[in-house]
Amino acid sequence: MAWYGQAGGDHGRDIFGSQLLDDGTRCRAVIQCVNRSSLTQNKAEHDMQRMLSSPSKIDALKFVTRGAVSATRRDAIQTFAKANGIKIYQSGQA
Repeated sequence: MAWYGQAGGDHGRDIFGSQLLDDGTRCRAVIQCVNRSSLTQNKAEHDMQRMLSSPSKIDALKFVTRGAVSATRRDAIQTFAKANGIKIYQSGQA
């Protein structure tokens, strides 16, 4: 795992790493830290678009927020992510 922080050229990635899966392939994942009381759809989509423009292929994404995210918002974010080939990990998932 590598922490990018607020470097500006991070393509929306705060923490980036890869995991070796049982089948021998690698899953490249991003943990996106959102220091806001709420995660808006606009913010989520903007960050995902930035990650998609990154030269590094991203397989999975997890948003970490300081506030609660409604089920409606989670569903909308997941719909957008799936349409763009990104898997979203929800709380409790590895």
